[in-house]
Amino acid sequence: MSVTHQRDVCEDIYANEDFYLTQRKSALHKTNPGAERSGMKRYRLAVVCLGLLCVLLLAVIAVLSAWYIKLVKERSQFVISKKNLTDEEEQLKASYYNLTEERDWLQTSNNKLTKQLSECGKFCLNGWQTFGCQCYYISTEDKNWTESRQQCREFGADLAIIKTQEEQEALANLKVKAWIGLTDKDVEGVWRWVDGTALTAT
Repeated sequence: MSVTHQRDVCEDIYANEDFYLTQRKSALHKTNPGAERSGMKRYRLAVVCLGLLCVLLLAVIAVLSAWYIKLVKERSQFVISKKNLTDEEEQLKASYYNLTEERDWLQTSNNKLTKQLSECGKFCLNGWQTFGCQCYYISTEDKNWTESRQQCREFGADLAIIKTQEEQEALANLKVKAWIGLTDKDVEGVWRWVDGTALTAT
């Protein structure tokens, strides 16, 4: 078989194929003229449905995005509120601790003053040292005996008069230099307490 003959056969086959397809389309068109229109309607309907579905999906995405942003903001506000409440709780705990300590100190002071008042009929002012029923004020100012006694009198008191060994030891334990109410100003070498009583060996 020659090349020319083969080419002619191929052309006949393709020509027959084109003819066959044309004839088939024509036959379909003749037997069902609305089929092509129906196909176009279905295609358009599918396109419209897909378009509506896309619009619906976009709307859902927009709503979900807005909802998500709102949740993120609310969560951020919640975190800030929680931190503020935690800080406030810590401050309240610190205040409670301080108030508890202050209450305990006041209760102790009250008990001490109540006991002193019931035993001695008086109590010492704040800043004064207590021994038994006696109150002692330790001055931080550097003064001589006369000036120290004058300051004591301004407080409604006088320099310390030591009457017992225990009282002397208590004053010695304060570890401070202080004037006591002992003087020989009236008679040189004769020591008397500021209340006029004589110094005794006990």
